[in-house]
Amino acid sequence: MKKLISIFSLCLAVVMILPVCVFALQGTDMPFRDVKADAWYYDNVKYVFENGIMKGTSDTEFSPDGTLTRAMCVTILHRAAGEPEPEAESSFTDVSDTEYYSKAVSWAQDMRIVNGKTSTLFSPDDAITRAEFSAMMYRYLYYADLDLKESNSSVPSDSSAIPSYAKEAVTVMYRSGVLNGKERGRFDPDAPITRAESAAIIERFNNTAVPFVREDDGVLDIAFFGDSFTYVPRMYDQLEALSDGKHAIRTYNYTHGGWTVYDHYTLWKTKSKLINDKKEIRKWDVVILNQTGCSGGLMLKEEAVYFYEFHKTIDPDFSYSSFDEFYEDSFLRTNTVSAIYYQLLVELFGRDKKYFNLEQSNMMSTEEGIELVDGGLHRNFTKIDEDSVIHTSLKPSNKLEFLERDWLWDNCGIKRIMINCTTFDPDNPLDSNDFDYMPEDYHPNLMYGYCFALALYCTMFDEPCADQNDGIMATHDDEIPGDTAEEKEAYMIMIKNMVQEQLDFQNSH
Repeated sequence: MKKLISIFSLCLAVVMILPVCVFALQGTDMPFRDVKADAWYYDNVKYVFENGIMKGTSDTEFSPDGTLTRAMCVTILHRAAGEPEPEAESSFTDVSDTEYYSKAVSWAQDMRIVNGKTSTLFSPDDAITRAEFSAMMYRYLYYADLDLKESNSSVPSDSSAIPSYAKEAVTVMYRSGVLNGKERGRFDPDAPITRAESAAIIERFNNTAVPFVREDDGVLDIAFFGDSFTYVPRMYDQLEALSDGKHAIRTYNYTHGGWTVYDHYTLWKTKSKLINDKKEIRKWDVVILNQTGCSGGLMLKEEAVYFYEFHKTIDPDFSYSSFDEFYEDSFLRTNTVSAIYYQLLVELFGRDKKYFNLEQSNMMSTEEGIELVDGGLHRNFTKIDEDSVIHTSLKPSNKLEFLERDWLWDNCGIKRIMINCTTFDPDNPLDSNDFDYMPEDYHPNLMYGYCFALALYCTMFDEPCADQNDGIMATHDDEIPGDTAEEKEAYMIMIKNMVQEQLDFQNSH
């Protein structure tokens, strides 16, 4: 979390050791002849100058009554963010790459802090209005993952004159005390803001903004990413039904046929820079990444070069001697992409959430025993119990070792839950030539949804599967195998026991 002075904490630490620090001038007079000690803004100017947030218009002048330009504003925010390198040059034709503010403008456009006067014009030398300044500060608030707590419910008397793009920004900052009105409670949104006014607002912002912490509103907000299989809406319904009023659940569905973790990351890397989408991310308590492995076909050779270099930085046991070897390995073309983007998604959404990788596993017989092929992240499993297709030990190949459950947890904080719904009779031997074996009365949409919901629910709330009510199952009685109520009940008990057995096994390995 970065307040406007966070970048200078190192400098302030250094001043304790060294006698001089360019940004820490406490105890000395400011060099600005035009900032008098009895001016209302003296302390504000002193604050932003000593903390390196604002500089003078010359060595001896601050120009407190001069207007702040749009270029000056983005330079202040860029400096506060630690002056990160922009990913690309801005699209504005009136911003030369030789200007002092060019990197700041490129960064601010990429982070959606500025939009420009038009799609091609930034107008760097224009005086920034009070509305524009407020909007940029508010967008920086979300960029830095900060929060403002409202201390009153007042609004400016001219609130109807505030442009729509700045209305929420002005309201929040006005109610938190960061913004003050003018005479008769007016905000005067179209008036240019002076350098003295901006210094005062920046100091109040820095003293008021706090790191964002999600508050418990009594609702569990679950974001679901995965394929749009027909069992997904069943899973939502069954999560609600399993709760049965014990836990309020709100779901956010981000599914699309064929989407992968790569697609989700590239989409949300852009969307998470937008205030509305950043707000949505902040609501999430739980993120489920289901069926989000990357197929090898998605990784083009030119794209793989990036993954090759990145993979070397995240895997200490990187075993590939060349890019060609890396690219030719079809498993890694799938799994490296998945691993990289799991990690990037967690960093993008924030580590203040609970993450689950909820995957179904299909079974088939092999000469070595049972092989489970996990959707997206393909793995080989070794059978350790001749009488059960449920008990398996996770033994990925060496080149996939970084995708082990421990890796996902240690590096991404993702808890992996694998559920098999292919067969519900552990004693029924699989036909080695029948990959798609299904019991006669198997109902995949209902059962997949229910098994996913049950495993997820019991893991989140640490509750035994056997203690859960059948909830929505009562409304789908015709889909539950069995001719009598007793047979259907026995079937549901078997399902709960099966899911519990798989969860217990995974928790012990």
